[in-house]
Amino acid sequence: MDRNEFGVRARLCQTRLYKIALAILSQPYDAQDAVQDALIRAWENLPRLKNDAYFETWLTRILINRSREILRERAAHPSQEFSENMIGETQAAPDPDLRRALEALDTRYRLPLVMRCVLDMPIAEVAKALSVPYGVAKWRIHQAKKLAQKYLCEGGRKQ
Repeated sequence: MDRNEFGVRARLCQTRLYKIALAILSQPYDAQDAVQDALIRAWENLPRLKNDAYFETWLTRILINRSREILRERAAHPSQEFSENMIGETQAAPDPDLRRALEALDTRYRLPLVMRCVLDMPIAEVAKALSVPYGVAKWRIHQAKKLAQKYLCEGGRKQ
């Protein structure tokens, strides 16, 4: 893959990457940083990509790892402000109750749900991006839906 192809393919998936990072990090500026860092790391490690067909999945995996690093950094410095808006600017959940239900989910459930239901990624791609078996990804999406529904039915009380 050459520089031009990398740029074209990275631009095509940039919005999806931002939404994934935002689902993990909740802060738009952290999500932008994570996407930028992931793109830089991908460019630097491009020779390690064995099959160009998996470029987007590979890049998503790099982004998820970088986003988790940011979360660890944030936990090490708890004085930083934490936004209540977990879905942010994605407009994935225009309904405030649904937005709060998604915010209440643990990242291990929220992320696969957002990837599948908001970004319309196939479950197999979600599983690859999260480095989990297909069945685990499918189960987490199912659990996320159940937990969000329970949250909504109970009037928005966190468990």
